[in-house]
Amino acid sequence: MSTEAAVVSDFPPGILTNLPIGSVSWGRGSLLSVGRILGDFGASRTAIFTTPFHAAAPALTASLSRAIPTMTVVHSRFAPHAPEPDIAAAAAVLVDNDVDSVVSLGGGSVIDAAKAALGRVIDAGRARPRHVVVPTTLSGSELSHTFGITESHGESTFKRSHARMDVAADAVVYDEGVAESTPGDLWLASGVKAVDHAIEGLLGTEALPLVDSLALSGIRRMVESLSSDPNARGAAQIAAWECYSHPQAMSYGLSHRLGHMLGGTFGVPHSVTSAITLPAVLATLTRVHPGVLARIAQALDVEQPTPTRRTGSAGDPAQASVLLRTWCESLGLPTRLRDVDFAQGNLDSLADLTAEAYPAETAVLGNDPGRRLRDLVRSMW
Repeated sequence: MSTEAAVVSDFPPGILTNLPIGSVSWGRGSLLSVGRILGDFGASRTAIFTTPFHAAAPALTASLSRAIPTMTVVHSRFAPHAPEPDIAAAAAVLVDNDVDSVVSLGGGSVIDAAKAALGRVIDAGRARPRHVVVPTTLSGSELSHTFGITESHGESTFKRSHARMDVAADAVVYDEGVAESTPGDLWLASGVKAVDHAIEGLLGTEALPLVDSLALSGIRRMVESLSSDPNARGAAQIAAWECYSHPQAMSYGLSHRLGHMLGGTFGVPHSVTSAITLPAVLATLTRVHPGVLARIAQALDVEQPTPTRRTGSAGDPAQASVLLRTWCESLGLPTRLRDVDFAQGNLDSLADLTAEAYPAETAVLGNDPGRRLRDLVRSMW
């Protein structure tokens, strides 16, 4: 076979649809570009959605005032996991203040809440405010059209996922100076969350050579960035972008679904769940996806050249879970459910609730997936 034929066969026919994100800006000081972006949109009344932590930071609020002359209201009542009452309150802020633009500055919970609130404004028949996102973690929510809302049903809670293209960000602004305010442990944990996105995209989709190469590069860049200098936040932001460059072409897998259940139902901080769930899931899936896991192992191993294709890997698929767990432990993150005080008596309940809520994701485990999921969850403890 000729070299040309081999290259073509590794880039099969396909189609890749892009989300309507108009621009991505990056670099220290890029917060100052938000005002220009809003001006290009014709915005005149801007709501800032952020965390209580960021709203109480005098230097940041002063920077926001300088960067966003159209700032009309600041709303910071957002709890982790975007609970339903917070979404309703945020939507009311948008309507009551007649805003035409939103800047969401924070992590995944704030950004998800902003997307959910925009959806409610649209569904009410009102004009959709333009949306600029300034992420302060590496969760990747700024790049996606998906969001989770934690619903309460009597004594139980459940984090339900939604997807709609019309709430995706109009612009994303990565400012490493703003991100330096994020606590170190949250920053590191959200970096593992970004790697979780990349890995689940590689495992759960058909071959998409451009997306695959970016995901593998993002995994390597994140490992190198967080391991060498966790305070050098610009490199990690680029890595998160690579890991989740095309979320519309990727899907949540079992690791994320377990994380949603751990967070929405059992109250485990969402940022730390991937360090616990992903190594266990990869260990279980070694026999199912050996080729892809070999590439992932190579990306995680900084002694190996960075992989760029799904084929021809020098990695050992069985090492993917080992390398990932070792990396998470080196960052000082919890890698077992017992590390976050999860009750051992709740393990089977976690497995059963996940299997019931996410049958498609559980089915990847093969025959008797419910039993296999119980075994997997017990291995996480």
